Amino acid sequence: MPKKRRKTIAVTPAVQDDVSVAKQLSRPRKRKGKLHKITELPLDVFFEILRHCAPVDLLRISYANKTLRSILLCSSSKWIWQHSFGAFPTAIPACPNNRLILPQYANLIFGNSCFQCGSKGGKYALWAALERVCPECLKKK
Repeated sequence: MPKKRRKTIAVTPAVQDDVSVAKQLSRPRKRKGKLHKITELPLDVFFEILRHCAPVDLLRISYANKTLRSILLCSSSKWIWQHSFGAFPTAIPACPNNRLILPQYANLIFGNSCFQCGSKGGKYALWAALERVCPECLKKK
């Protein structure tokens, strides 16, 4: 995907003030999402909240921003995922320890993206191969 072009203005003698030119060329601030304050919580409080989330919720929270993703996908957060899978109301088969980590397993069960091409049409879970694929990638296999 090509980068967006940056807006430029023609500098005329009437517009010589550096401050006004800088304001016109500066990029607008990014909007902060609804979860931006949650990263400011103390970690023990945040982990206590996460303990009560379902695996699908943990997966969606990990997509929210880079900070939450790094917290949930680090190896020291394995206990959160284990507790979440253990407290899930319906029985989920045990994760194959040697092939997938728990966040990948949650993505296999609850996700909708193709593991091959990354499209959002990953309808088919291939349990023998432990991956989710879209119809196009299924035809290739």
